[in-house]
Order: sequence, then C-alpha cells, then structure tokens
Amino acid sequence: MNYFLEVSETGSKATKFHYRVVDESGSVISERRSNRVYVACCINGDYYFGRADLVGKGGHGEYLKCCAARGYIPNPVAYLRNK
Repeated sequence: MNYFLEVSETGSKATKFHYRVVDESGSVISERRSNRVYVACCINGDYYFGRADLVGKGGHGEYLKCCAARGYIPNPVAYLRNK
C-alpha cells in the first residue's frame, strides 16, 4: 500500500498548515496542524521531517534500529505528494 502526505493552508495564524496522511483509496490515516513546513512523516504521525534527508536519522533512526533488533516492521514513511 502506498501512502501520501497532503497539505493545505488553513488561513489561521495559530496553525498555517493542515497535514494529512492518506492511503491510495483516499482514507485519512493521521492528521496534524502546524506552522512548520514538512516534506515527509511516518504514517502514524510519530515523526515529521522538514527535509527528506532527515528520514532515518535522529530519533527516527533509533526507532528503526529498535524495530530491526526486535524483528518488527517499522511504520512506513509518507512523502509530500505534488498535486
């Protein structure tokens, strides 16, 4: 299954952007409102990334190592979809 990150502007000063992770059928998996600009995120909303090269680094990298050590499948990453 493929997942995509979609963004829309809210028009509010408190939160400029509304981010949604959607699957191929258009179902919303997770949502977040923020003033920051993101290009990718984990589909469950645990990690959001301002640059694509940060995927797998820092806290997300530790999460991936932990999943590998325990034999878990990590949550997929959704990238910003260009409309």
